Amino acid sequence: MKKCLLVLTRFPTIGKVKTRLAQSIGDEHAADIQKGMLLDILNRFSRVKDLTTIIVHPNDEPAEPFFNLCSQNGIPQRHVRTLSGVGGMNEDIVYGYEQSLVEFQKVALMGSDIPHYTELELDTLFSALDEVDVVYHPSADDGCCPHGLRKFADLWTGNNSRTPGYIQRWEEKAKENGLSFRALSQVFDIDRIEDLELLAQQYPPHLCPFTMEAFQKI
Repeated sequence: MKKCLLVLTRFPTIGKVKTRLAQSIGDEHAADIQKGMLLDILNRFSRVKDLTTIIVHPNDEPAEPFFNLCSQNGIPQRHVRTLSGVGGMNEDIVYGYEQSLVEFQKVALMGSDIPHYTELELDTLFSALDEVDVVYHPSADDGCCPHGLRKFADLWTGNNSRTPGYIQRWEEKAKENGLSFRALSQVFDIDRIEDLELLAQQYPPHLCPFTMEAFQKI
């Protein structure tokens, strides 16, 4: 069965990455952390057999820098593609699923701020899609990512992830579309310096070597 992982990101450019992280450690270090996280994700999942990884990036950014980044860091590109987005975050999520589910039977999506997401966790997500249409990992801040679909539906338009009740509204949209769903284990993303410290405490350095190298320079 053909599987795909969408990685929603922008190129790690100084001044254009995680706002809260930049406020804590500065624009340059934040860009280095963003680059490290993206590299860890691509390095891990580009090597997974029978998985295509697609970088979904803003439509005002070219694809070439992503491939150059892979080449410069020894990341195989055989199963890596790019997809130019169409608008804001929600629009790009919807577009990514809509395009990829034409070709793939199971599609997962994650941001580039979860470098500790493992191959085992992704396997669990894909296995759950054998039984339900929608799966997601809840986060401590009422978000839900990574997530995955086996049937296309727009669960994002009109739903602001920064407002309370996001997951409840998201599940209600799934029900309205006649889709079955399941929540998986909770995950956290790297949004603040405290999240980086938690990552360093809870996970071995070899899991996220690029991220940890950037973190050690702060």
